[in-house]
Amino acid sequence: IGVTGVQTCALPIYGKVNIVYDTNAAERSHVAMNVILAQLMMHQGDWYKLSEVQRSEANLTKLGTFELARVSLDTNYFRTVPDAPRDSAEVPLEVLLRMRLRAEVPINVYAGSTGSQGLVIGGGAGFTDRNLFQSADNLNFQVSLQPLPPTQQRQNISLEYLLPYIGLGRIPLMSGLGYSRDIQYGVPDTSVHTYDITNYSAHLGSNFVLSSLDNKTSLSPDLLAEYIYGHGTVAQSLLPQQQINLIPSISYQDDRANDPMNPTGGDILSATLEAGLPFSFSGHPSSAYLKLVPQVKEYFDLSPNGAAVVALRLRAGASWLYLAPDRPPSFNRRFFGGGAASNRGWPEQTLLVSKDSNAPANLGGFNDLEGNIEFRYAPFQYPQEWTTWQKFSGSIRLVAFYDVGNVWDDVVWSQPSALSWKMLAMTIGLGLRYNTFFGALRADWGLKLWDPNGQFSSSTTAITPESQGGWLFSHRPLIAVGSTFNWHFGIGQAF
Repeated sequence: IGVTGVQTCALPIYGKVNIVYDTNAAERSHVAMNVILAQLMMHQGDWYKLSEVQRSEANLTKLGTFELARVSLDTNYFRTVPDAPRDSAEVPLEVLLRMRLRAEVPINVYAGSTGSQGLVIGGGAGFTDRNLFQSADNLNFQVSLQPLPPTQQRQNISLEYLLPYIGLGRIPLMSGLGYSRDIQYGVPDTSVHTYDITNYSAHLGSNFVLSSLDNKTSLSPDLLAEYIYGHGTVAQSLLPQQQINLIPSISYQDDRANDPMNPTGGDILSATLEAGLPFSFSGHPSSAYLKLVPQVKEYFDLSPNGAAVVALRLRAGASWLYLAPDRPPSFNRRFFGGGAASNRGWPEQTLLVSKDSNAPANLGGFNDLEGNIEFRYAPFQYPQEWTTWQKFSGSIRLVAFYDVGNVWDDVVWSQPSALSWKMLAMTIGLGLRYNTFFGALRADWGLKLWDPNGQFSSSTTAITPESQGGWLFSHRPLIAVGSTFNWHFGIGQAF
């Protein structure tokens, strides 16, 4: 108590850092000291700031290695210091850490339809180690496979390695290797073409935090190298038989959503700029293009507890083929329309606008416009979830949605009418969600509201700008699987 009768507050200075691990945690591994120190925003001898403590905790949590990360002053130190010298005293900084289990085996599955090719079923599994070499470094191995339908098969293997500290501030090293193979066999009595495309890739990048007050805003440069070869009835005309590409890109993201799995409020703003660098290797020209993809996601909670959420997404993508039309983006760098995370009235990869009515939609396009809106409602709400039924039913969500959009090839730049509203495929639908800690279990029923080609068929070829389109109520029958509606199942929110 001071002479005026008002309690005075000591103004401490950061002292030595002490790292303490929770010995009660199931995981007993440690993380290298220099990695932990690099995540701290304060320095010994600086004045105490609560904002620096909060950002330091956020940095440590972002590593994904710790279940708990707390940064605080060791107030026990004051017991050894007389009252007078407490102001501006160097107080030790205590970092309390509880390790997460290092290993995890994530699994995902999805199901839906591909129109004329039947039921599509796929899934994947992986292995994650969050502290591989005791440096909070993350190894992520993923394998995915789509065995059905037999006429359309997908294979994918990826290996990602993240090193969060390379000796320069909090700059991480992000690297990876990838392999994919996309196979399309011919389907009798349809216009489906055959192709077999194999892709090998490697990338190297980083991530920079831009915001000075939090870790929500970031900039991520990346350099991708890929080798592609393919063959089939369309590979020669629409896909180069062989390509070696060098693709630099930079991505911006401002993530203000309140939950990474099942958000009920906030927004996510992002944009990616990438380029295919022009060169030729052994007579095989590379991709030569410039692509910009901005996207915004918004979440509004109409209730006080996340029981009535409106979710919106808008994405636009534009590609400029700046050398020649025969040097387009590779198969894995294109846009695809239709499917569980796109326009849900259509099967996977079945939407495309092109001058060529025989162009296969499942080879993708170079320009994209998509909008989605969902209303997610919790029919069972309880002040407290006590019984087994309450705990189970409290995670159920009923969903109504509207999807609009399409994918275009380079017809956009030569025929402005291709961007008219009649080229926008529209879907209305209903869905069911069961929210879990690893994402929502999802089932969606999408009904075509406006079909740009006006046929309401299961065609997998492109829509031409001359198509007149048609509304659902003008089609008979109104309800026909593949023609007027499609089912989609998966894990995770649509957006």
